[in-house]
Amino acid sequence: DIDNMINTSGNLYHSVLIAEYLKKLDEWKKKFDKIQKNSISSYDLERIADHLVRNNKKNEAYELYEIIIKNSPQYKSLIEKKINAVKENNYSKYIKEIKIDSPAQGVSFALYDIALLLFQENSDDSARIFNSMALYLSPDMTEAKLLMANIAARNKQIDKAIKYYTSIEEGNKLYAISRRYAADVLSEEKRYEQAINILKEIVDKYQDINAQIMIGDLLRQDKKYEQALKEYNKAFNMIGKEIPDKYWNLYYSRAITYERLKKWEQAERDFKKALEYQPNNPYVLNYLGYSWADQNVHLEKALEMIEKAAKQAPNDAYIIDSLGWVMYKMGKYKDAIPPLEKAVELSPYDPVINDHLGDAYWKTGRKLEARFQWKRAINYANEDLDIDVVKEKIKNGIVNKDIKKVEAIESKAMLPQ
Repeated sequence: DIDNMINTSGNLYHSVLIAEYLKKLDEWKKKFDKIQKNSISSYDLERIADHLVRNNKKNEAYELYEIIIKNSPQYKSLIEKKINAVKENNYSKYIKEIKIDSPAQGVSFALYDIALLLFQENSDDSARIFNSMALYLSPDMTEAKLLMANIAARNKQIDKAIKYYTSIEEGNKLYAISRRYAADVLSEEKRYEQAINILKEIVDKYQDINAQIMIGDLLRQDKKYEQALKEYNKAFNMIGKEIPDKYWNLYYSRAITYERLKKWEQAERDFKKALEYQPNNPYVLNYLGYSWADQNVHLEKALEMIEKAAKQAPNDAYIIDSLGWVMYKMGKYKDAIPPLEKAVELSPYDPVINDHLGDAYWKTGRKLEARFQWKRAINYANEDLDIDVVKEKIKNGIVNKDIKKVEAIESKAMLPQ
């Protein structure tokens, strides 16, 4: 009974799957038309609309897509792309083909949906149980394999996560993305070589640009900057002369790599190119502005850029530290103290931020407080802090002849890796 199916189904999406399996989709559609669509979640509306598209009911699908845009404007861009793709009859990229061939397969989809909801609510044990049942009924369900991998990854069961990610067979549309997920999880554990080997496989097989960029990113994280630069350049060559907007970050990543290799002319060029794509991006603004300040050039422009970044990310400790540090470099020592104090509040255990605040205190005559901050910096020291320099400041304060050396070391440490 279609009426009962719609009224009692825990998920309207599954009611349309059942109706299609029973070859009663038209009957289902008549009943569905009488339902108040605005009360249905955008997630379910999108899945139902996609299903209608697959069954050549495009006008009905457009109606649901428009409701999504009205109720959830944050999804407007994606839904409009989907609408245009459907109108051009080239929608396979946005709408996955789903066909239920048996009741068991239908039940497995329902169990997977329950598992996904539980996963989103951080109920991983329950999610694993329902997802295991889904996989028992449909052992080849890609979505369930990926969900099992995500559950394992979130619980730091790395090898189990990799096993599921790499179980997606070649030829599957999600083969490449599952490998990228695997590489991402491995990178979080600093297993860079293993991650890069996985990425190289899909680059070789599919010329996967995203994987190629990830190789550069992982090498940069591992501080192998020369190798990272080569891999970024390979990515540029794969894309061609015109770089699409979605790959703007490639300029930013290569710029950081050039900067680390002390090739500032090339780095500055790429930072500026990244800003052409993302003129208001707080992290690009911060990095370029900070780098200028580090070289004592374009200080007014650097301050303007970092102020712009700070307005967008007022609780980012590193950007707020940058704001205070640029003021310090400009000799505005009193003005530098409030943002540096805020940065310490936001990230109290960061050694370099504490060190910066100590410098500002010293330059304004607050010498006891300066030495206190420098001692805190040493207590929380990591590889970004030159402990010998800080110990020298605790002993003798900031001596004018050493200030350029001190500032250069500390400024370098605050830039993203």
